Amino acid sequence: MIQFQYKYPGFKIKTARKVKSWLAIVARGEKKKIRTLMYVFVNDEELLQINRNSLKHDYYTDIITFPYSYDPIETEIFISVDRVADHALKYKVRADEEMARILVHGLLHMCGYSDKSKIKKTEMTGREDYWIKKLKKLMDFT
Repeated sequence: MIQFQYKYPGFKIKTARKVKSWLAIVARGEKKKIRTLMYVFVNDEELLQINRNSLKHDYYTDIITFPYSYDPIETEIFISVDRVADHALKYKVRADEEMARILVHGLLHMCGYSDKSKIKKTEMTGREDYWIKKLKKLMDFT
């Protein structure tokens, strides 16, 4: 089950059904089963509080993943809509494409990918790029 919970006023993924289908395709492609994949969309301040309280980090971030089980996948993934919007401007990409990157990034963590070293980050970014190309075929991201 893939769910989106919106705690950010006015934000909603317009093509949620297609995006959820794509995330399921990603999981199957990575040879993983999903039991519960919950994305919670929040603002910067809420994610900062989660970061402080849960991880003892005092900085803004775009995503925090709480893994409960890797096989099958059970997780809550919190995403700052504010950070995603800022990153879209910074990297000169559409906001929906940057959101897709963050969505798949969280799922790839649950599939065993890491971004804790330069080599691992390069590998993870490569998988993100691969899956975003698949999404572009499913949707109009051109």
